Amino acid sequence: MLDESTGVRSSLETPSFAHIFAIINNNKYLSIKNSGNVTFSKSNSNSSIYSGNFSLELKNINNENDIINITEGRFDINLNTLNN
Repeated sequence: MLDESTGVRSSLETPSFAHIFAIINNNKYLSIKNSGNVTFSKSNSNSSIYSGNFSLELKNINNENDIINITEGRFDINLNTLNN
């Protein structure tokens, strides 16, 4: 379950809370509370590879009527390369 973010105070790299954000055409969008889900289809702690799908709604922080609905998001993460 995703929670609505109150914003990033100091850095987008080290937020102190869980949220999803996107910056599109210099507009910042933050996840809307209870709007989505994440499903892991591959989880291998030995190789540190994780894959899956997600859906959610993002809201423009400057315009509450500007909402993006992501219905078929996909991710592939290799923590060995991400942490370098």
